[in-house]
Amino acid sequence: MKRILPLMLTLLVMVLTGTAHAAVANFMGGTTPSSSLDQTGELREQTMYTVNYSLSDPKVKMNVYYTNPATYEQINVQSGSQVPEGTDVTFFVVLEGGYEMESWIIDGKAVSPDEDFPHRQIITIKKNTTVQAVVKMGTPKYKISLGKGQGGSIEGKYVDEEGYNITFDGEKDIQKGTEVSIRAIPDPNRMVDKWYLNTKEVAPSADDPNLYVLKVSEPATVYVTFKEGKSGYVVNYTAGEHGSIEKAEVYLPSGITTFKSGESISAGVQVKFTAKPDKGYDVDMWYVNDQPAEAFYAGKTEFETTVQGKMDVKVTFKKGAPAQYPVSWEIEGGLFVAKYKAEGSDKWTAIKNGDRVLEGTKLTLWVNPGKNEIKEWYINNKLREDLVGAGIKETVITIEGATKIKVICGPATPAPASYTLTYSVSPKEQAKLTVTNAKTKEAITSGSKVVEGTQITCQLAIPEGSMWQLEKWTIGGKDYTEGAKKSTITLTIDKDLDIQAVLLDHTSVAAPAHTSYAVSMQEGMLVIAGLVTPTQVDLYNTAGELILSRQMETSTLAIGDLPQGVYYLVVAGQSYKVINK
Repeated sequence: MKRILPLMLTLLVMVLTGTAHAAVANFMGGTTPSSSLDQTGELREQTMYTVNYSLSDPKVKMNVYYTNPATYEQINVQSGSQVPEGTDVTFFVVLEGGYEMESWIIDGKAVSPDEDFPHRQIITIKKNTTVQAVVKMGTPKYKISLGKGQGGSIEGKYVDEEGYNITFDGEKDIQKGTEVSIRAIPDPNRMVDKWYLNTKEVAPSADDPNLYVLKVSEPATVYVTFKEGKSGYVVNYTAGEHGSIEKAEVYLPSGITTFKSGESISAGVQVKFTAKPDKGYDVDMWYVNDQPAEAFYAGKTEFETTVQGKMDVKVTFKKGAPAQYPVSWEIEGGLFVAKYKAEGSDKWTAIKNGDRVLEGTKLTLWVNPGKNEIKEWYINNKLREDLVGAGIKETVITIEGATKIKVICGPATPAPASYTLTYSVSPKEQAKLTVTNAKTKEAITSGSKVVEGTQITCQLAIPEGSMWQLEKWTIGGKDYTEGAKKSTITLTIDKDLDIQAVLLDHTSVAAPAHTSYAVSMQEGMLVIAGLVTPTQVDLYNTAGELILSRQMETSTLAIGDLPQGVYYLVVAGQSYKVINK
């Protein structure tokens, strides 16, 4: 009993972990089921299958693996091991040393390699599977090395077994039988001295001392040396009418540099020409030694070629189609229309935003701001000050290049309130009242409407020698105390205003409201009624100067000899205004 209990516990654990099935299957032979939890959390069985694989040549390696769907981990598969049913297993042959794929044998049946990936096979495992990769030795490859002395560079070019053009300047494994063009590129004022193949001096191409052609048959090292001297071929370039060649460049190992027509350029070096047509013209054709260049370069402003001998490069030009430029616009708070009349037509043609328009076209721009008003116009990001503030809805521009238009509309600014301004002099025939805009100095007629906030200047002019004097200003019938008796006052319009300058005829004396004496003018005599005892009497002009001062006992004072005008009489401390006519 003590021995049976541990055995039962072990079997219980195996059932719970899924290993019991595996143990039974191994005992019975065949495929191995395993257990896993399904989405409901219940235990389910998963079938396992054996994968065997081999290679026809033990010198070649093959990697076999699959990806764990839960962790995305790559799991390597050893031959004879088991993988879960439905697993995508990748068989990857590492082809090195000239080996090529011949075929795949899967469960005893030959399968042709994939055209694009012959060395790879992906199999979904649904049963015990056996895979064999059959390889063969292909055309051997040999290492080709390039070397150089000081004074230049070297590069090799060939077409590989898949048809690709390959360029290299160090070393490369190249298939036997491949023809490699090896070119030396001397620096300025240098030339090729000698060529070497595996340390033995060899002759270059008969037509080009900078070129050596090698047919691969074994590992090889090609070496070139340089010496002082001129090498290469003269390259001339010219342009036909209506344009020019503005730049000629040569691609040297040290970098890109310009060169002049007639200079010598090393064979095999790439050169580039840039043409500049006159306005209204396009590039027509490029020519090399009087022969048209590749059709690809027709109409192009740039032309590239490789120096192979003496070269005469020429470019010609033709009348070009009128230039067209894009016209685009942006508008805020309104609608925008751009239109033009084609030459010889009376009909308008509207364009769409972003359309291209012929150079020289007079384009009419029209804006409908709706309830808004036009605030600003911009042409190519520049404010059109001539269109600002006037609410201009339409203007005309001439297209001379790419054109961007922006119009900003916004709520209309309410018109400022206006008030009626009237003014007069009382009595009107005795003086002249002039009212002007304090800022612009423009005269304002009585009865006019004046914008709120306008500052005005009121100027009263009394004829010289007049006995009339400004008594007061009234605004809307009320005395204007701030202006007192100033002949010029300044006001701000904030309501209807009626301004009146009131004059006083000083043919008599203006007496204080409460006085002990009666003062009057009678035929040039100043009469002071009410004097009883000698009383101090002082007479002042309007400048405040004392004219006379005395003790008076009589009631009359002769002032007829004094200049006409206004005077102030002080009697016993009481002041009287007197006008002497």
